[in-house]
Amino acid sequence: MNRSIKLETQGSKTPPWVRRIQEGINNTRKELSALLEIKRVNRKVQNIKRTRLLKKFNIEKIENLDQVIEELKQKVSAKTQRLSRYRKRQNQYYQTKLFWADCKKFYNCLRQIYSTVKNAPDKDQVESFWREIYGKEVQHNGEAHWIENQYQQNPSMEWSPLCEKDVADALRTALN
Repeated sequence: MNRSIKLETQGSKTPPWVRRIQEGINNTRKELSALLEIKRVNRKVQNIKRTRLLKKFNIEKIENLDQVIEELKQKVSAKTQRLSRYRKRQNQYYQTKLFWADCKKFYNCLRQIYSTVKNAPDKDQVESFWREIYGKEVQHNGEAHWIENQYQQNPSMEWSPLCEKDVADALRTALN
């Protein structure tokens, strides 16, 4: 019995500050929609609601309606951007806390966010893709202007050609 009471009082999982901001956005959108209907001279907007909105925003002339509508649009935009900023910041706090508490869990969480590959290519496709890029020996322009500039800026820099053995050694020690 205590469990059912706890579930009823717990409510939704969204934090109260999110609900407050979303409620403000929704209310502003309702008013904006009603004002747009008034501007279109739509008689579906009830007279009571119409007079209440016109009094609330101190609209005496229909010409002032455009200004109020624009202000409400900007308010909706500002509130949605604020909500986005708050959510980003909340995510940063959560990730920082998780990093200091459990690094492994933090990195696993990051991998889950960014790994969206559903069907990985098989080995033959990968090999053929990279063979087309790195399998062909290409001679680049050694007399390019930018190369000479780099040699002038860094005289100690020496070029040594890469061979397959160097690449294989580097890949063997790589973690990925």
